[in-house]
Amino acid sequence: MNRLHRFVATIPIRALANHAILIAGVFFLITPIALIFFSSTHDTATLLRDGLQINWGGNFTQNYQKIIQFKAGLTDRITPMGMLQNSLLIAIAIGILTTALSFLTAFAIVFMRFPFAQTVFWLVFATLLFPLESAK
Repeated sequence: MNRLHRFVATIPIRALANHAILIAGVFFLITPIALIFFSSTHDTATLLRDGLQINWGGNFTQNYQKIIQFKAGLTDRITPMGMLQNSLLIAIAIGILTTALSFLTAFAIVFMRFPFAQTVFWLVFATLLFPLESAK
């Protein structure tokens, strides 16, 4: 029996099944993203006529130049880069403030004794579990 045959024979069926499930999950999650990306490279007429596309279109540069050069608002000062900067600033601020609140709460619960410490812990913990979008 050669070396490769022994290696293949020792791989358990369960490990192969686990890997097959993981690979199927990756394809399941990536397929919608790829579909949207490939469709974004087609012109509007093709999408209206044929629906979403799973192949590469010829309008990649034109479509993405339109997106990058897009301006909106009363004075045309709202741009995609400005929106990305705003989102990044808000995300960093929320991350820092949430972490600081968690550190202070953990310090207070561990080193200080006060009534309703368990309740405060679970309230802070619950707010960390909720996505930010649900607070609007």
